Amino acid sequence: MFVVLFMKEIMIFMSLLFLISYADAAKLGISPAVIEFNMNSNERICQKAVLFSDSNETLIGETRWNSNKDFIKNLNQYNSDADDLNIKIEFPENIQVINKKDINICLTAKNSGKYFGALIYKNENKPAGIGVWVIANINGNEFEENRETGLIKLTGRVIENDEENNSNEIKTALIISTFFLLSYLVVLIAIKNRKKHGI
Repeated sequence: MFVVLFMKEIMIFMSLLFLISYADAAKLGISPAVIEFNMNSNERICQKAVLFSDSNETLIGETRWNSNKDFIKNLNQYNSDADDLNIKIEFPENIQVINKKDINICLTAKNSGKYFGALIYKNENKPAGIGVWVIANINGNEFEENRETGLIKLTGRVIENDEENNSNEIKTALIISTFFLLSYLVVLIAIKNRKKHGI
């Protein structure tokens, strides 16, 4: 009988510990779990997220990025900085959350491709943190890429050369036409003079 009562007390105690731990973990959260950006290179797009807490929390944010091409939900694989991938991401780096706080997450990427990151918020006094996965699908901007590689400049030179060639051809045609017109007039004058003098 004593053993049964003792086991019941242990179970109640363990249940209380579980509930306390669960309540503490539920104090802090972020939504949605995944934010996806579909955009062109050098375009700035913003998405919204919501931080919520049961108490007054001061959070510090940071991002980590995965240089691989696959989406992996393992934070240990996210060891790159945004600067390494020519990505600029804007978000509140230090924020106070009371109950609920809306935040803007804005992203700009220079190069086309698919990028995977994680935005993490932590409380300085607690080891645990919360986070949202970031997926960025960046489409290349053909004009910008061509300009950077010099193709636009080269095409411009070709266009300029074509215009110069067309201008030279027109000048040549005008000179030839003028020459033939003058020759025709000279012949007409010569014929008229011969008729006048009866030759």
